[in-house]
Amino acid sequence: MLRKKIVAIFTVPVFMLGSLQVFAHPDEKASKTEKTGKAESVMDDAMITTRVKAKLLANPVVSSLNVSVGTTKGVVFLKGELQSDKEISAAVQDAHSIEGVVDVDGSGLKVNVNHHPIEDIVTTAKVKGVYIREKLFGDKDVSLMSIHVDTEDGVVQLSGEAENAAQGDNAKKLAESVKGVREVKSTVTVKK
Repeated sequence: MLRKKIVAIFTVPVFMLGSLQVFAHPDEKASKTEKTGKAESVMDDAMITTRVKAKLLANPVVSSLNVSVGTTKGVVFLKGELQSDKEISAAVQDAHSIEGVVDVDGSGLKVNVNHHPIEDIVTTAKVKGVYIREKLFGDKDVSLMSIHVDTEDGVVQLSGEAENAAQGDNAKKLAESVKGVREVKSTVTVKK
């Protein structure tokens, strides 16, 4: 009985001290946050990596167990061997559609049967990923289903129909913003 009282006497002040430290010094807390900017960046990168891995696991097209994912300063690095161009495209597109992703480096991806240069596959997937991210998290009107994207030698070709002129313009501007795109050509028409 005496032992329980002694434990209680010492335990309560320790918990109180801990709670006081959490709530007592907001200025001290702010200075710690400034010092941990690098740690927050690492945490953001870890969160992006986790979200990309989860999205790849959920995608039935991608052999996600064959892809390793890493993130540094918002740039996602994909590495592994996949079965087709379609798998690589889906993996890069999924990664680029995650909020907070600055760029996707798919140079570590290899394909068993390759019909197109890997750089063009990655560029097309990045553009599609940017469209998805903009549709989900951005404020620009983008048509996901009716604008088609293809890349040849770094030149992105947009085709299809947009609901309005703004969608066509946004599609072109977003494609131009993707790292690795040399030029964007558009034959997108506006539905009448």
